[in-house]
Amino acid sequence: MSPRRTATSVLVATLGFAWPGASRAAVDFLFNYTDAPGVGFNAAGQLGADRRASLDLSAGVLEGYLAAYTATIHIDVNGSVTDDSTLASAGSNFNAGFPGEGFDSRGDVMMKILGEADPATLLADGEVNWNFQDFAWEPFSDFQPGELDLQSTAIHELMHAIGFSSDIAEDGTSA
Repeated sequence: MSPRRTATSVLVATLGFAWPGASRAAVDFLFNYTDAPGVGFNAAGQLGADRRASLDLSAGVLEGYLAAYTATIHIDVNGSVTDDSTLASAGSNFNAGFPGEGFDSRGDVMMKILGEADPATLLADGEVNWNFQDFAWEPFSDFQPGELDLQSTAIHELMHAIGFSSDIAEDGTSA
């Protein structure tokens, strides 16, 4: 059992609830933190550990919903984005598929989840980029004024990595 699964199982047992499939998820997100030491998800001390734990918990939620599938998804994580207009972003690599709207994108992450061969075995399947410099993030639930929810944003971003993309504008029209 991975350290994350152990921590998730303890959390679930302690709190008395479970996400769908939390202890039996067959899809496993593995994160490669590419930040320099002391930066982003590799921040020193408890801050970096909390950020990584929060991302792991968010992945666990999605893994629970994907329990009918079997795949190991490798995601490069960069927490040193400094574009003051972007909170976070994520996507799948597209080594075989062509991007489309909704879940029509056939990126590496979706292909692996659906049981297709890994089109690029030596590369990460997707990436998540995070802006910790310009925004304050709460990794768990002890929110202070001005802080953003790291966990729900991580779930949103990982859905982009799985393959959900959209060109839907605020007024509901699509590009």
